[in-house]
Amino acid sequence: LSMETKMECQKYGAVRSCYIHVVNMRKFPRCPPNEQVRTFVYFERQDAAVKACKELNGRFFGGRQISASFFDEDKFFKEQFEPEEGEF
Repeated sequence: LSMETKMECQKYGAVRSCYIHVVNMRKFPRCPPNEQVRTFVYFERQDAAVKACKELNGRFFGGRQISASFFDEDKFFKEQFEPEEGEF
């Protein structure tokens, strides 16, 4: 699924990496179904990321509706993909 996502996102610009993270439900039992799988796409250029975010938000992919937003780069590079305490 990561490769499919990367290929789809390359329509908007060069993609450096794509990572799919499944939330630890033991740690976050209140995590709603639409937040249990998080996909992170790192683009080469910011304008590509902006375009992808606008185009993909609300669209369906793999049977799920996408909620696209930007993510803190420091957390991304530290691989802190889990939700924050109290987020749900």
